[in-house]
Amino acid sequence: MKASSTEGAYHYGACVDLVGRESNANNNCSEAVRVNVSRNNRAGDPDLALDASVSESQLAPGGAFILHVQVRNQGDEASEPTRLRYYRSANAAISGDGDDLALGADLVDGIPKSDGDEVGMALHSLSAIAPNAPGAYYYGACIDPVAGESDARNNCSEGVRVTVGGDASEDEDEGDGEGMEEAAETLLDFWRGWRPALLRPPQDAS
Repeated sequence: MKASSTEGAYHYGACVDLVGRESNANNNCSEAVRVNVSRNNRAGDPDLALDASVSESQLAPGGAFILHVQVRNQGDEASEPTRLRYYRSANAAISGDGDDLALGADLVDGIPKSDGDEVGMALHSLSAIAPNAPGAYYYGACIDPVAGESDARNNCSEGVRVTVGGDASEDEDEGDGEGMEEAAETLLDFWRGWRPALLRPPQDAS
C-alpha cells in the first residue's frame, strides 16, 4: 500500500465478513491505526529543474530557430506527469508571469528519479519565429510543480539570449566598410608607384 501524496493524518483498518451463526458480529472490524503523512516522513521527493538552449542565437527579423529544453529530475523519487511551458521575455529572468510571452506548452511524462550517475531527464523542443523588430530577446521555459516536489524554485530555466538584426548586421556592415577602405588605399599606393613610369617619355630606340 502506498501512502497518500497529500500531507495529513489518515486512519487505516480492516473488517471481516460475517460467517454463518456468528455469535458476535460487533468485533468484526479492527480499531483504526493512525498514519501521519508529511514531507519529513517521505521516502524521497522529486525535484525538477530546467536547462534551455537555442539552435541559433543571431537571427534576421522573422528568422526561424528551435528552443531546446532539458527537464531533469534531480530528486530521489520519480515525478508525476506535468506540463512544460515555453516563454519569450525581455530579460534573462524567465518566471512565467504576466511579463513573459507564452509561446506554447508540452505534456511531460513522469521522469524517473536520479540514481548515482544516471540522471532522470526528458528532452523537449519548440519551433519558434523571431520577432520582426531588431533587438535582444530571451527564451526559456517553466515546468508546473509536481506533488511532493522538494524545491519548486528551480522550475524555470534561465533565459537564453537571441539577437535579432541589429548587432550581427552592424558588425557585418562595419567589416565591409573597413575592407573597402583597405582595398582603396592599396589601389592608391599601387597607382602612386607606377605613375612616374607612365609619365616618363619613351626611350629613343636608335
